[in-house]
Amino acid sequence: MPIENGIPILRIFDYRNTIEFLVDSLRFEVVSQQHFEENTPA
Repeated sequence: MPIENGIPILRIFDYRNTIEFLVDSLRFEVVSQQHFEENTPA
């Protein structure tokens, strides 16, 4: 059975390096960030 639609799952170990790579290298744009509580990681 062929896979028609796939959803990539990205593992992030270092948030700052990942955002830097996605924004600077791949030209992604950060539109919003979700925090579960104030002062917690995104």
